[in-house]
Amino acid sequence: MNSLSQTGRQYLRAVRKRLDAPRGDRERLMRRLTGAVSAYLEENPGATPEELAAAVGGPPDRCAAELLAELDPAVVSACRRRKRLYLYLLIAALLVLVVFLACLAKSLYENGGLVIIETRHYESAEDMPPPPEEGTATIEYHYDD
Repeated sequence: MNSLSQTGRQYLRAVRKRLDAPRGDRERLMRRLTGAVSAYLEENPGATPEELAAAVGGPPDRCAAELLAELDPAVVSACRRRKRLYLYLLIAALLVLVVFLACLAKSLYENGGLVIIETRHYESAEDMPPPPEEGTATIEYHYDD
């Protein structure tokens, strides 16, 4: 496919996107179409995309439909259902991610940001630091960059 012109590569890419078939069938059909496109472009090196499409089976939509017509309709239908299922799963995963991020943002906003509470345990009263003087107690904030 690297020896093809830009026109040939674009046409083949457009047809491949429209081929809803199992991988093995899709590769077999694409090899056959690549051979036809390559042969046409060798004979007509300056062919326009329209001339190429007219010579090898029409616009990518129609060419893909003709190629898919050679396959069992049940196989094509199952492949389309699987493709649609993957799309729905991707959309659902993205929606879950958006909801999670929105909840996280709301939580951080309501709490004033990320809060880390650190506690210290002392073995005895002698190990404890003296209490702060009246009015001098401070709260330390530590932020991670």
